[in-house]
Amino acid sequence: MIRINGLCKRYPGSEVDVLKGIDLEIAAGDFVSLVGRSGCGKTTLLNIVGGLDFDFEGRVEVDGRDIGSLADRDLARYRRDTVGFVFQAYHLLDHLSCAENVALAARFGAGGGSGAKRERARAEEVLESVGLAGAADRRPTRLSGGERQRVAVARALFNRPRLLLLDEPTGNLDTATGGEILDLLSTLHSEMALTILAATHDGAIEAVGRRLLRISDGRLAERLEDVR
Repeated sequence: MIRINGLCKRYPGSEVDVLKGIDLEIAAGDFVSLVGRSGCGKTTLLNIVGGLDFDFEGRVEVDGRDIGSLADRDLARYRRDTVGFVFQAYHLLDHLSCAENVALAARFGAGGGSGAKRERARAEEVLESVGLAGAADRRPTRLSGGERQRVAVARALFNRPRLLLLDEPTGNLDTATGGEILDLLSTLHSEMALTILAATHDGAIEAVGRRLLRISDGRLAERLEDVR
């Protein structure tokens, strides 16, 4: 699903590479936990794989496509159809309902929306899959942190992606609520045959993924497979 060779990344104005020659392969259907301290390059790696950052050196292939060579329109289609992204900060719009927040995923990329009724039905479907049945018309301001993160996961699943990327999915949650989100991700992984790459400094996620990668100072410093 993911093949990375010689990936290097340096931000403008910096003299230090954030990523220093990353080589990585992730099979379809795998669940990989990427752990490391803040600032070690985890988010940068996710952004590149997710098509949010395309200024890098090296080769990144996802689902058979060379991300670095995609035209803008093809890159937008890739982000819409292949990848679901869950951020630590939720990024929900408080003036919209949960269903409307989830259905926003239909608006991004080439092609636009798919019809209000179908979008609503799909939003309700994915909200139910993350344990929020009946919450479609509630506003995010009336939800707990864990519920808001579930809405964010539902939005990421709206377009039926093959790859789910998560950046610190439990970072804003207490231990118990974070554990519930990890249990949810484990269930979704097995039920939907998703490929998951989750970046975190939360040690609890190490027990959820099938493979564990450690990143330090821009390099993959340790690789432990089949941790489950």
